[in-house]
Amino acid sequence: MEKTIVGIVRFSVLSNFKNYFKKADEISFEDYAEMILADKRLEHRFNLFENITLPSLHAQEYQNFLIYVVCSSRLPDIYRRRLQALGEKFSFLRPVYYPEHDFRMKQASADILSEINTNQAFATFRLDDDDALRYDFTRRLSRFVKPRNRKLAVSFCKGYIVDIINRNECKVEEVLYPNTGAGIAVIGSESYKKTIFDVSEKHKRMHIRLPVITDGRQPAYAITTHGENDTGEGRTAQSESVTMAQMQDVLRQAGFFTTMSNLSSINNDEESL
Repeated sequence: MEKTIVGIVRFSVLSNFKNYFKKADEISFEDYAEMILADKRLEHRFNLFENITLPSLHAQEYQNFLIYVVCSSRLPDIYRRRLQALGEKFSFLRPVYYPEHDFRMKQASADILSEINTNQAFATFRLDDDDALRYDFTRRLSRFVKPRNRKLAVSFCKGYIVDIINRNECKVEEVLYPNTGAGIAVIGSESYKKTIFDVSEKHKRMHIRLPVITDGRQPAYAITTHGENDTGEGRTAQSESVTMAQMQDVLRQAGFFTTMSNLSSINNDEESL
């Protein structure tokens, strides 16, 4: 079956054109690269990716999709092999590697578009490597994948914040965030062969670039905040603390399939990159 939906995940990306993460604003490029590729940080990222993002994608009831995992070509071989093993386990996963010289996310578009039939309508969406999607996200998105919807964005704006305090304690809160990165997609077609990153890398301003269909009827995403957030965003849940097992039960009842209770070495402070 030809794929009509492609998700794009930034996983340890390097660029000497643009630092994608706020934590890199005041350091040199080489210090930034060393930070991004440090073993401790990469172990954290795999921990999050394998227990939050991947289980939620594997649980999608509509499997006609691909996930492009965009990585630095400097990623150490041990982690390349680990991603390759995940790609063999999950057929929807496509790890791809790019050098840092003048890199922009839209440079991955040609590779992404080569995987799908752009003679028909298609959708591309973005997802962070520590966020989850509800089990019916791709099915709900597929309903908008029609030629008449080309040049439109779709924002599934209802979801959850999961504030991970440590491996035993967290907070979870239902939220409405229009244009949030985890629930937004762009519809393309034969006459509009663009991915979401061709349109804009700033998802919160998508409505300035394209008309946006907003759907907040059902939850679509669970976004996490913790000490290892690369963006440096200060999202916090305003709720009572619960255990990881309780939080996982809350999300499962809402349609999110993760193994968050397996998370290890999560510490919500700036030292734990």
